Amino acid sequence: MNNPHFNDALPRLYEAELSPSIVSARFGLDPAAIVDFSLNVNPLGPPSSAVAAARATLDSCNLYPDAQLAALRKALARRHAVDFDQLFFGAGLDDVIKLVLHAWTAEGDAVLIHVPTFPRYELEARLRGCDVVAVQADPPWTIDVDALRAQLASRRVAVAFLCTPNNPTGATIATSDIEALAARFRDTLFIVDEALGNPLDDGATALERREPNVVVLRTFSKASGLRACGSVTRSVRVRCSRSPNAAGRHST
Repeated sequence: MNNPHFNDALPRLYEAELSPSIVSARFGLDPAAIVDFSLNVNPLGPPSSAVAAARATLDSCNLYPDAQLAALRKALARRHAVDFDQLFFGAGLDDVIKLVLHAWTAEGDAVLIHVPTFPRYELEARLRGCDVVAVQADPPWTIDVDALRAQLASRRVAVAFLCTPNNPTGATIATSDIEALAARFRDTLFIVDEALGNPLDDGATALERREPNVVVLRTFSKASGLRACGSVTRSVRVRCSRSPNAAGRHST
């Protein structure tokens, strides 16, 4: 049976995206002269150490990778001062968003988002059959924390997505505001997407040690220039079924 929630009303992603090779061919440009910011990727590319580590794994690319990603897990657990099993990895944050929603929501549950924001949250929530509650601030490029709080107080919300810095506006939510929301609304899982944040800043990861209903999403694909894996630090015990080789090989 087809998914009844898969229809033309769903948000559409990446339809207008053009790769540098397409732009080069269409406009007669040198590919080396094109800087692609369309997906917020690092125009400088990956660090040379990452390229060398990737090349070193090619001789064993016929093998399935370590399902626990132990080396990466240990390094990130040490970096963020979280437990080894508080880390969950996926093949990009799109993958992680989908898996966490499937683990934490059921059809008919309410999912809160602030708009405009990354459309993947709404897409995956609607495919799951959830009721999407969209909160828009005035002006729309800001994030109205008071309006979010009012919606959370008015109904039971299973999951709330907080994108900070927000994609596409760049607006941020103070970590203290996130902590206050998580402390007041314990039945809501707050997913804090920091994909566009500075990886040198701790951001909301410190909340993992205090708030049991906070999940923090981070990625290697932006500042680090590694379009290889999305990661999520978490304190809630979410068990997601996952293919052991979906995230590929990683070196730190």
